[in-house]
Amino acid sequence: MSKPQTFDTIVIGAGIIGSGCAYKIAKSGQKTLLLEQFSLGHAHGSSHGASRIIRCTHGEPHILPFALDAFKEWEELEKIDRNAGKALIIKNGVLTIDCDWKRTLEKSDILRSFNVPHEILYGGSIIQRRFPQFVNFDKNYSAIYEPGGGALLANNCLEAVQRQFQALGSLATLKDNEKVLSIVPIPQKENGFSLLEVATNKGACYYANNVVVATGGWLPNLLPNIPVLPHRVGVCFWKVLSRPELFKPENGTAPSFVIIEENGQIFYSLPCIDYPNAIKLALHGWDLPITNMDEHVFGDKTKISDWTGISQYISKHFPDLDSSSPMIKCACVYNLTEDENFIVDRHPQIPNLFIAGGFSGTGFKHALTIGKIISNWINGKNVDFDMEKFKIDRKTNVLMKARI
Repeated sequence: MSKPQTFDTIVIGAGIIGSGCAYKIAKSGQKTLLLEQFSLGHAHGSSHGASRIIRCTHGEPHILPFALDAFKEWEELEKIDRNAGKALIIKNGVLTIDCDWKRTLEKSDILRSFNVPHEILYGGSIIQRRFPQFVNFDKNYSAIYEPGGGALLANNCLEAVQRQFQALGSLATLKDNEKVLSIVPIPQKENGFSLLEVATNKGACYYANNVVVATGGWLPNLLPNIPVLPHRVGVCFWKVLSRPELFKPENGTAPSFVIIEENGQIFYSLPCIDYPNAIKLALHGWDLPITNMDEHVFGDKTKISDWTGISQYISKHFPDLDSSSPMIKCACVYNLTEDENFIVDRHPQIPNLFIAGGFSGTGFKHALTIGKIISNWINGKNVDFDMEKFKIDRKTNVLMKARI
C-alpha cells in the first residue's frame, strides 16, 4: 500500500482565485497541492477569457483597500513573470458614467479619501467631447475618469500565476483533471485541530493541515451550506464599424467603462482586447440560477439570454458599433451571495478549512490579495484588511448591496 500523500495545504479549484491562493500559500513556505477537476485554462467557470476591468471607482469604501492592493500585486507579478514576455495589465483608464450625480460625487469622495487620481466630467456633452465614442448622454449624466485603471489580460494573468506557482518547485504540486469528491476532518489529539482528508475521483486520498475551497460555481457541491448560488451570465462582443482608433486600448482614447442607468441596469465594456475588431459590451446581470453545473459545462455556451436590449442601447449611444447583433456570444458563471459581497472566511465548524467564493462577478482582480489574506491566516499572521463584510455568517442587507 502506497504511503498517503500529505501536504501543509491543499487548494481545491485552479481558477484565478484558487491559483492565486495556492501561489501565495506556497510562496510563504507551505508545501501546497492545487487540484483542478478540469484541464487547466478551461472555459467552464469564471476565470477564462482575455480581459477583465481593474479599477478603484467603486461605490463602497470597504472595497477600495482590496482594489489598491490588487494593482500592486498584479504589477509585482508582471515583473516576476517578465521572462514570459506577456503583459498582465493595461492602463487604458476606466470611465464610470452615472445617471445620478450624487453617486458620482460620493464615489469621488471615496477616491479622494484614498488619494486615487481621478477627474469628474459633468454632463453628456463634456463626456462626448473627451471621449467621442459616447453619444446621446444628456446633461444629467456625469462620469469619473480614473486614468490609472484599465484592464487585466485575464488569460495571461491566470497562466502567470500558475507558472509562478509551479516555479516554486517542491513546495508546489498541481494536478488537473482530478475532481474532489469529499473533505473529511480527522481529529488530532495533539492540538485539537483536524487533519483534513481530501478524496478524489482518481481514487486518491490526500491529507493536509489546511484546505482552501475555491471552486467557484461548484462550491455548493462540496459545501452545500455556504450561501453561494451560481448563475449563468451572457457576454457579448460587438464589431467596430467606424473610427476604430477610439476602441484601441493602446491609443489612450479607449477606456474600459461602466455605465449605471436610471432603471438600475449596469453596462460594462472593455476595448478591443479579446478581439482586434470588436469590443466587449454586456450587462452586469445574470440569468436564472444554475441548479446543475454539469448542464452548464456540457451545454451550449453561445446560447445566452435576450441581447436585444443591449443592441438597442448600443444603437443609441455607440454609433461606431454594429448594433444589429453580437459578433460573438458566450457564457460564463457569476457566483452570487445575497448582498454581492464575497465570502472569504474560515468554515464555522472546521477552523482549518478556508473558503473563498461568492465573488459575484467582481472577483478576478482580487485573486492575489485574497491569496495573501488566506496565506496570512494559515501562517498565523495579521491581515491588513477589514474582513467583517466577507464573513460567512455576516448580517446581510440586500438594500445595501456592494455596488459595482
